[in-house]
Amino acid sequence: MSCSPSAREARLAEAQRVWRVEYDRHGGPEVLGWRYCHLSPHGLDEVRIAVRAASVNLVDGKSSGGVSPSLPCVFPSGTGSDGAGFVVALGAGVDPMWLGRGVAFLAPREAAVRGLKQ
Repeated sequence: MSCSPSAREARLAEAQRVWRVEYDRHGGPEVLGWRYCHLSPHGLDEVRIAVRAASVNLVDGKSSGGVSPSLPCVFPSGTGSDGAGFVVALGAGVDPMWLGRGVAFLAPREAAVRGLKQ
């Protein structure tokens, strides 16, 4: 990862919609699809991250496949809740020193989708 956000990433600070991988029923890879989703404004103590790398791991497969009762799923749902990128926008209460910084994150599944709406 380079040490500063690109012009594309800087534009994400004002983005209203983003693409993400979602599914609206349990199944294999055939249920995954690209969806264009609206972003909610970031709230108190939240940041917007322009993601450069996101993981797809075993827990994503178990969740989308519906094979783990300990992973409740509300549809539509998305894959990935961890990754790396750059902080491109700050909510109220966030120290300005975070703007432009490279970060890695691991968010609870519900927090990873809280900022998205259909």
